[in-house]
This record gives sequence, structure tokens and C-alpha cells, in this order.
Amino acid sequence: MTRKKTSTIIVQNKEINITFTDQNDYINLTDMAKAKTDSSRASDVIRNWLRTRMTLEFLGTWETLYNPDFKVFEYEHFKSEVGLHTFTPSISEWIEKTDAIGVYVQKGRYGGTYAHKDIAFEFGSAISPVFKLYLIKEYQRLKDEENSAHKIEWDTKHIFEEGELVKSVVVRKFRATTQHGAVSGKTQSHLVEHYNLDVIISVGYRVTSLRGTQFRIWATSALRRLKNLLILVNGDAAKSAIVVTETLPYTGGRWLHC
Repeated sequence: MTRKKTSTIIVQNKEINITFTDQNDYINLTDMAKAKTDSSRASDVIRNWLRTRMTLEFLGTWETLYNPDFKVFEYEHFKSEVGLHTFTPSISEWIEKTDAIGVYVQKGRYGGTYAHKDIAFEFGSAISPVFKLYLIKEYQRLKDEENSAHKIEWDTKHIFEEGELVKSVVVRKFRATTQHGAVSGKTQSHLVEHYNLDVIISVGYRVTSLRGTQFRIWATSALRRLKNLLILVNGDAAKSAIVVTETLPYTGGRWLHC
């Protein structure tokens, strides 16, 4: 299982880590459990949740739907032991015996028990329906932000491909220092692309999002104030020039000039 990136959302003042893995989002169940109980008991909360027949049936059905390598015979063995005092399975045991892919255990930074978002939401229902609602809300906000970022990347790429702007002119790379992703207390540096105002304006008039709409409202208002200022300072000459410019055709994100 390839882990690509980790994001963090805040749910009722608690940090919940999310990893994007194999084209799917996995949410940290340990963080969720810590939000509703003492940190030292988080693993017990997950273990007790796994002991119930309802949980096992949900996990088994999910794996049957999405995991062709799921070991159904071993799953049935788990179900047969539900209710026994000796039945205290761990997530690691569940994964090892059934080849489950819906959950996994990660050690180190951002460590804990992670579950596919479908399973994590089900776990949320078990520990607190109210917490689950806030979790879904913040998760959706994160996905909306990611989708908006992907759209901006797509728009920026096409701005350069269409020749509206020349990348070598409007983009500069600056070195940035951040915390190391794997080693605590260590920093790392890498080059980050920065865009000038021309790119920001061009993307702002392309992207379809709430932030894009807010930008266009601000930009239009700023241009209107600038027009009025030019008229105030330069009188009729500026007013005539503005009228001519406003009648020119609009193409490719910029005004054509004679």
C-alpha cells in the first residue's frame, strides 16, 4: 500500500490526520478515539468496536465489495467467536488473517490505526454521532479545497500552453524550508514556484469557485476605482481613453490594444 500524502483537519478542536493512499482517503481512527476519550485508552476503544458483530459484518461486507483477495473463510471464523470473553481481536490480527485492505496500522509520525473513509465514518457513528457529523463536514471542506487547488493547477497549466503568458517570465523559484516529514526536529529545503500578479489575475478570471468569485468582485471593484481616479486626475482625456479601451474585444484573458 503506497502512502502519498497526509493532511490534517480540525474536528471539535481535535486534530484528525488523513492519508491519501492508493487513490483513496484513509482517516486516523486513533485520532478520532482520542477526541472522545483519554489518549491511553484509544486503542481499547478501537478494539472494543472491532469485537461487535455489527462492526465485523460491516467490515466483511466492505471487503467483499472492494477487495478481491479478502479471505472470507477467516472472516467467518472471526464472526463465530463474537460474544466470547476470549474474543479480543486487534486490527493487526484482522489484517493479517483476512488480508483486509480497508484498515491499516502506521507507526511513527502520524501513526495510528487508519481506515478507509467509509469505515471511519462508521466508526464515528459508534463513538459519537455528533462527532461524525462534524467529521464529515470538515472532511468535505478539505476535499473542496483540494478540488479547487487542482482546478487552479489545471488553469495555470493551460494559461502557459495557450500562450497567454510566458512561464519563464511570470514564474520564479525560491527555496523554502519546512519540517522534515519523517525525522522529528529536522528541517528540509526545496524549491517552490512563485507566480507574479499577471498569473494571479489570469487564474482569478478563470477559476469557478467561491474564492474565484470573491477575487473577481474585488478586481472589478478595484478597476472601477482606478478608472474613477484616472478621470479625476486627468479629466476628459482619461475618460475618452477608457471608453475606447472598454469597446475593444476581450480574448484569452487580456484586453487587446491598438
